[in-house]
Amino acid sequence: MKKRITSILLCCSIVFAFTACGSKSDTVTETQVSETTTETVSETETEAVSNDKDLPDGNYSEMGEGSVYIACASGTSEDGNIPVIYTEPDQVLIQIGLNAFDFNGAALSFIYIDSIETSKEQLANSQISLNLQDKQLEVGIHKVEVVQYTDDDPASDMITYKTMSYEIKAK
Repeated sequence: MKKRITSILLCCSIVFAFTACGSKSDTVTETQVSETTTETVSETETEAVSNDKDLPDGNYSEMGEGSVYIACASGTSEDGNIPVIYTEPDQVLIQIGLNAFDFNGAALSFIYIDSIETSKEQLANSQISLNLQDKQLEVGIHKVEVVQYTDDDPASDMITYKTMSYEIKAK
């Protein structure tokens, strides 16, 4: 009888020990969930800030020396053409060419796609690749702008502004 009571007490204490550990584990899990939620909110806030336009809306007109156009498999943006790029729904990255001629190589060129800065390049008589990803691959027409500023400072006056477009279509 004594062994039976000892066994029952031992089992109860083991069950109690596991239950106590389980409660502590649940508390840790709640804390971890809270931290994860906070991190997710912080990432969302960061993404919202980064989605703001880098080039303010404006009625800009072509100015400055040189010419620039984009090129892809369907053609170029020369003479106001809008080349078409076909994408798959799960497409992550596409590269297109950017060709510049007679640009001021002493000034830094800021390249914007849909008013978001994507690159800073030293263009003169140059050919570079632009990486299109995320929103830049959404179906529709997208605007590419190449801008040079006085003293390479976006807060200064524009000395060169060139614009062209490309269109994304689903396959």
